[in-house]
Amino acid sequence: MFRFASVIIGFLLLTIGLAKVWFHMNSGAFITLEGCQGGVYSVPIGRATAHCWGCYAAALGFLLLFHRVVRFVRFPSPASKLCVSL
Repeated sequence: MFRFASVIIGFLLLTIGLAKVWFHMNSGAFITLEGCQGGVYSVPIGRATAHCWGCYAAALGFLLLFHRVVRFVRFPSPASKLCVSL
């Protein structure tokens, strides 16, 4: 069960991380914040220099999936050996 759960978690981390990076890179050049008494503040952001948690989530998801693939190739489960031998 842990193998299947780690693959699902890795895939979710990779997908959500890449989606966050995509939304972050396609956002506008300013973040608009509402202040007190109806004031609006525009804060410039640098897309090339700003990092969000999506980069780290995507990297962690990729590493988790890569680890599972390597472990499956090196140490296949007994059930997969049974299916191959049939």
